[in-house]
Amino acid sequence: MATVVRRIIFVLALGASPAGNPSATARERELVVAVPAPLTGPRAAVGLAVHTAVAITAAEINAAGGVAGRLITVRLTDDPCSTAGGDQVMRHLATDSTVDVVIGHPCGPSARVASKLYAASSRMFVAAGGVPVRPAAGHIRLPSSKPMAEALAAMTVASAKERPHARIAIVRDRTLLNMAHAAAVEHAARAAGVAVVTEAITSGDREFGALARTLAANGTTHVALLAFAIEAGFAARTISEVIPAVTMFGPDHLGVPDFPQIAGDAMANVRVVMPATVEHYARISQSAGVLAKRLRGIGVEPAREALEAAAALQAWAQLTARAATADAAPLSLSLPTEPLATLLGPLAFDRQGDATLAYWVAHRWHGDGFVIE
Repeated sequence: MATVVRRIIFVLALGASPAGNPSATARERELVVAVPAPLTGPRAAVGLAVHTAVAITAAEINAAGGVAGRLITVRLTDDPCSTAGGDQVMRHLATDSTVDVVIGHPCGPSARVASKLYAASSRMFVAAGGVPVRPAAGHIRLPSSKPMAEALAAMTVASAKERPHARIAIVRDRTLLNMAHAAAVEHAARAAGVAVVTEAITSGDREFGALARTLAANGTTHVALLAFAIEAGFAARTISEVIPAVTMFGPDHLGVPDFPQIAGDAMANVRVVMPATVEHYARISQSAGVLAKRLRGIGVEPAREALEAAAALQAWAQLTARAATADAAPLSLSLPTEPLATLLGPLAFDRQGDATLAYWVAHRWHGDGFVIE
C-alpha cells in the first residue's frame, strides 16, 4: 500500500508542476516549494501524510491558475526528524537558489535548527506542524507557537472570568516543569484581576482532604492542577467531592490513562490542554474534513501536521500573489491585516509571522478517551 500511495504522490506532484517540457519562460514562472518531512523512521506515516496533502493542495492551486499566473512545483524531501540527520537536508535547501520557499519540518529538533539556518540564508520558511517553534524574522508559523504554560494559563483565566467572584487555586508539585506552569497561571490571573493562591503538594501524596477543605474555605472555583497523573488523579477526585462545581485545568502530561482511571467521576470537572487533532480541525472547518477524507480514500492516514502544511501552502501562495514576489524580505513586510482563507479557516498572523491558529486545545474525558471540549 505504501508503494502505491507514493506513486499517487508522485503523480500529484507532477500535476503540481508545469506540464510537458517547460520552456525557459515557463520555468521562470515556476514557484518551487520544498517540503521536508520524515519518509523513514517512526514518524514516516506523518511525513507521508504531509507530502500527500501538500501535493494535493498544490495541484488544486495550479488547476485554479497558480499563484498570480505562476505554477507551483513541489519537491518532496526527507527530514529524518533529528538535528544531526536533517542537517544535510537543511543546508542543501538553504543554499539551493531554485527553491522559493520551504514548508514543513514537522519535527521539533529539525524545525528549531531550520528556522535559524534559513533565516541566516534569507530562505523563506513556513514552519508547519510539530511542536511550537517561534518563527524567525521574515518567516511564518502555523499553528501558533504559544507555549503550553501560556495556553494553559489563558484557558484557566478565561474560564474563571466567566464566573462571578471566581478564585483560582494553583495546586502544583515541586517539579520545575509544573512550577513553570504555575508561574504562568499566577501571572495571567493577576494581570486579569482574578484572585489566585498557590498550594504545593509533594510527589507520592495520596490524601488531599485537608487541601480540598482549604480550597473550599477560600471560595475556590477553578483549579490549575499542575502535578503528574497519579497525584493529580487523587487530588482531582478529592477536590471534586468537596467542591462539586469546581473547574480544573491541567497540562498535556495528564492526557494518559492513569489520570482518568484514578480521578473517576471527577473527570467531568477536568479539562486537559493537549495539541489540536485532525478531528478538531475537521470540526472547525469543513474543508479540513474534506481533505482528511480524501487522504483516507487513497490509503493515507491524515495527520494534524498534514492539514497544517496544506494550509501553510495556501497562506504562502496568497501572500506571494499579493506581494508579486517569492523573495523572503518583501514577504516579511506583507503579512496581511485581514485573515487569509485556508482549509483550516481564516488565518491571521502577528507582526512576527505567528499564526493565530491554536496549537493547544482543551480536551475533556468522554467515554473511554479524550475529546475536544
